[in-house]
Amino acid sequence: MTGILIQGAAHIHQVATASSGLVEIKPGLAIWTIVTFLILLVILKKLAWKPLIKLINEREQFIKDQIVEAKDLRQDAEKSLEERNNELEKAREEAVTIISQSKNTAEKIKEDMITKAKEETRELIEKGKQSIARERQIALNEIKTLTVELAINAAGKIVQETLDEKKHKKMVTEYLDSLEKDLSVH
Repeated sequence: MTGILIQGAAHIHQVATASSGLVEIKPGLAIWTIVTFLILLVILKKLAWKPLIKLINEREQFIKDQIVEAKDLRQDAEKSLEERNNELEKAREEAVTIISQSKNTAEKIKEDMITKAKEETRELIEKGKQSIARERQIALNEIKTLTVELAINAAGKIVQETLDEKKHKKMVTEYLDSLEKDLSVH
């Protein structure tokens, strides 16, 4: 194992001496490299560093403004959503109220129509009863007149003499009126 280590060290030494121009440190070259680096650093600081920092700061401020604006927009959106939800709820409540009022109005109209129909029916029934009573009275009067005439004719034939027609009608009418009163009492 030590043999391998010795061979490895020898190999590294050979490589280092063979390429000594690349790894070799030259003090003059090192100083000019450092001076060039520092000059470049100063030039970059004067010309590029400040504008670069300014751009970075502007970008940072822009991002912060965008975040604030996004938060404001989100709050506005949430507020609008809440307002729309409230409006929707109000609209639902109004719809329920309108439907309720419509049902009440329809119920009232229905009841009014039923009441009016009952009233009209009652009036028709009353008119019908009155008409029937009138027709009945007319029929009874005609029957009375016919009965009186028949009774007078029958009585005239039975008695074989002609009596005064007015007296007979009066007598028969009184009799029929008394019969009618007796019938209406029962």
